[in-house]
Amino acid sequence: MIPTPETSTASTPQVDAAVSAVSTPSPVHSHPPRKNSESRAKRPARERQRKQRYELLHGMTTEERRVFLEQETADKEEALRRLQRAAATDSTNQRIAIDLGFDSIMNDKEIRSLANQLKLSYGAIKQMPEPFQLLFCNPSEQLEQSLERFGASYWHIQWRRGADSVAEHFSPD
Repeated sequence: MIPTPETSTASTPQVDAAVSAVSTPSPVHSHPPRKNSESRAKRPARERQRKQRYELLHGMTTEERRVFLEQETADKEEALRRLQRAAATDSTNQRIAIDLGFDSIMNDKEIRSLANQLKLSYGAIKQMPEPFQLLFCNPSEQLEQSLERFGASYWHIQWRRGADSVAEHFSPD
């Protein structure tokens, strides 16, 4: 049977009532933000970047793609060489020394926050055309463990340990 305006109006209120009963919002429970909410928020951006890269590469000819990927690899290698030169002890790059000797008076949450700030600092320095020479002075074992979550052992920085102050690391003696 084909519905007509007369037959469909009789059944519409029942359907609307059923739909409105189903679509009634349930009470919203408030939960504290999860620890991984930051990474969850970054997922769409990463997916968008991945899709853009896919479209870029597949919009090229085979030869263009090969040249593009070779250039990209060369750029990454050059950036790595710049970081390695900056981290070398005989580097003439501007030095930034961060005294981490005060982390012994910090609680666990503050140490994790400090580790995150150091990660962000290193990330900013990596992006520079002429990176600074970054030195972490007198870090505690707890801070080093916290930094290891970010792969700090692979960072191109200098770790200075064993002095009472940062100035002792740079004395001419």
